[in-house]
Amino acid sequence: MSEYPTHGRRDATAEARSVPQDGAAGAPQPRHMMPCACHCAACRAAGHGDGACVVLCAGLHALFDGKADVVDVLLRHYYGACGWGTVHIDAKIYCVQYGPAGDVIAAGSSDGRIHFICAQTGEKILCPLRAHSDWVKAVAWSPCGQWLASGGDDKMVYVYDTKTFDVKWPLRGHSARVNCVDFSPDGLTIASGSGSQFENDNSVRVWDAKTGKQLWQLTGHQRQVSSVHFSPDGKRIVSGSWDSTVRVWDPSTGEQLCQLTGHQKHVSSVHFSPDGKRLVSGSWDKTVMVWDPSTGEQLCRLRVDSMVFCLSYAPSGDMLAVGDCDGNIHFFNAQGEKLQSPVRGHSAVVRSVCFSSDGKQLASGSEDTTARNWDPATRASLS
Repeated sequence: MSEYPTHGRRDATAEARSVPQDGAAGAPQPRHMMPCACHCAACRAAGHGDGACVVLCAGLHALFDGKADVVDVLLRHYYGACGWGTVHIDAKIYCVQYGPAGDVIAAGSSDGRIHFICAQTGEKILCPLRAHSDWVKAVAWSPCGQWLASGGDDKMVYVYDTKTFDVKWPLRGHSARVNCVDFSPDGLTIASGSGSQFENDNSVRVWDAKTGKQLWQLTGHQRQVSSVHFSPDGKRIVSGSWDSTVRVWDPSTGEQLCQLTGHQKHVSSVHFSPDGKRLVSGSWDKTVMVWDPSTGEQLCRLRVDSMVFCLSYAPSGDMLAVGDCDGNIHFFNAQGEKLQSPVRGHSAVVRSVCFSSDGKQLASGSEDTTARNWDPATRASLS
């Protein structure tokens, strides 16, 4: 990976002139994030002739003529149709998150780094980011893709500028490991949750993404906060904790709006539905509960065969994916009915699941050191 730039963009035109034409002797294997001279038939047919282009993931497409369709042309020409199954990283993966454009996956791992995976090809791209000095437990993209936030066992939250991948803000305040982060829908606010069995923080903190200043410290949980998520309208934050409770907060005032009880063990993951009318919580008690966030009423309880570690709604709201401690992923419809038997691709705990913005792919990250790609329509691995 050392051949890839860590920061900034290359001079695409100058570098492309020194690259042998496609098929010429000594021509390097074209790769995502590397400049290439586009003289192939497919590119000419798309009207890109003799130009040079650089393709950057995370929605950062620097094209010599600004025509984004060359991205698809290049990927199909060099890699064929989309479809990959597994990416191996030499560390446990604790979180995966699609970029807003759906073309890149950020994966935080136990080696203290954030790895980047091309969502179309499964190739590792960019140099992994390393700002944390300990395990990266959470990553979140801002909705516009301008920033990336991460939280780790070093008690830090970092915010990166995705144009350069330099650290924009180091957010200091937590006195225990940071287990979760999330951006508000307008990208102006960040929520982070902290705590561990050895360090007594157990708080949700709300930050101004533009200035890096802490706005609120939300206290009430008796044990570590494991998951946070903003509602689609940005007017609520839900948090889940090892104290077995789910709490809903007002991010503008710091007020706790309600406390939801019913789980018998650690709450590991919480998520609002895309319409904001429901929220779900997964627990080590092998259940997923569906709640009305306005009234606090429990709408239904879904049974899972193993301890639940992560869950995520599809963008359409018609599907819920749930990862468990045995390496399985369960799929439920909006009515809480299982769509099929659990699918198994991982050999260890599934720590994170995330749908792409169009809902056509599902990424999962596991302690087995792999990230996998799934087709939600068929619930099958794209290997």
